[in-house]
Amino acid sequence: MIRNFPDKITNLSLRARIVTALGIFLFVGTVYSLFAYKRITSASKNNHFAYLAESWLSGNLHMKTPPPHGNDWARVLTLELRSGKSVSGKWYHSKGKNIFRTLDGKFLTLNASDIRARKSKWYVSFPPAPAIVMLVPVKLWGLRANDVLITVIFAAAAMALFWLLLSVTAQHGWHKRTFLQSLVLTGIFAFGTAFFWASVRGEVWFTAHIFGVFFIICFLLAVFTDHPILAGFALSAAFLSRTPMIFASIFYAFYLWRKNGFKNIRGDIFTLSIFSIPIILAIAAVMTHNYLRFQDVFEFGHNYLDVRWQYRIQKYGLFNYEYLSRNLSVVFTLLPRIKTSWPFIQISPHGMALWLTTPVLFYMFRANMKKNLIPGFVFISAVMALLVFSYQNSGFVQYGYRFSIDFTVFILLIIAFSGIKFTRVFYALAAWGLIVNTFGALTFSRFHAFYPPGNFLFFTS
Repeated sequence: MIRNFPDKITNLSLRARIVTALGIFLFVGTVYSLFAYKRITSASKNNHFAYLAESWLSGNLHMKTPPPHGNDWARVLTLELRSGKSVSGKWYHSKGKNIFRTLDGKFLTLNASDIRARKSKWYVSFPPAPAIVMLVPVKLWGLRANDVLITVIFAAAAMALFWLLLSVTAQHGWHKRTFLQSLVLTGIFAFGTAFFWASVRGEVWFTAHIFGVFFIICFLLAVFTDHPILAGFALSAAFLSRTPMIFASIFYAFYLWRKNGFKNIRGDIFTLSIFSIPIILAIAAVMTHNYLRFQDVFEFGHNYLDVRWQYRIQKYGLFNYEYLSRNLSVVFTLLPRIKTSWPFIQISPHGMALWLTTPVLFYMFRANMKKNLIPGFVFISAVMALLVFSYQNSGFVQYGYRFSIDFTVFILLIIAFSGIKFTRVFYALAAWGLIVNTFGALTFSRFHAFYPPGNFLFFTS
């Protein structure tokens, strides 16, 4: 089949592009389905987005029933006091044993003798775009709606769209990658990065990453094909899947400047205005949703997560310099344990260093950082990376650094647009990533001998 295509991707007919994209979708989807194996036949145990969709369908903002387990659900506690008053919020133990913080931010000192009754409302705190997609499946099948299958479909579609993105950008003269080189980059994304093992899991954390990538690629396609309103809707969906994606909006302005210079400032301002409309509406909608649930327009619910590390969130917040040393250790220094007996290798629940799982991404540093659109890709990648490096969660539990999924598309575009030669070293690094991430897709959360339980960062014995 490949022999029938011209070497230059710019010479492909529309029919050839469609056939190639469809072929990628079917091939990647088949491989992901095989690696998902039995998972793909039913909903995952962490199908939080189905619960959020169920809440909306029942006319509620909170969950209809208490959560099925204790992993990452937000809880608002309502206390009925003996004084006749009731207060809603959460215990704030970082300020004292009996300190209660209300939804409107007031701190109260309450003893057990002050409380007559307690009630809880449970919420899904993750951004809502995947839950919107799951409305119809949940309406049809309830909480049995298969989030694993939906995740696999969106992941395979994202890879088909990524190849189309490389095709479109080559057509517009932004890079000179060949048909085969574009397939290689798509293959690296699909099977040589954290995207692979995350795509075959389902589950709220990984599904959010996959949806974020799908919609951010849709955004970039809309940008490069000059459809500002579609770009706005796509970026809104990306933001409502993974909030750091909102920073990609800056790229549109940079793209227009690189494309037009200062020749059409009024036209570019108009384009950006059209682009901004869906984003403003999406932000307004999610802020309203947040306020109705937590009386705070900026609160998705993560500050109300009923988890054992709630103390550190209360003390340092969701983003803080305090988390930087741990997260940088995870990204750059975390190695597996090598043993002389079975299972021979064991991986920390915080994963492995990015250079070990996907070394080919570091090829980006060979790029000319001033060339065409590369500064824009670098800036967006850096902003997203700095944000997740300072986040309260390292990505635990994970095989590799899952937050890298958010900016992998921009790093691969840096490599694509740079014109860097694909040398033997490049292919060797890509092959290494393929082997490592295939092992993760096969074993992670399946073969527990490779993944000791616990919350430890480094192996100490």
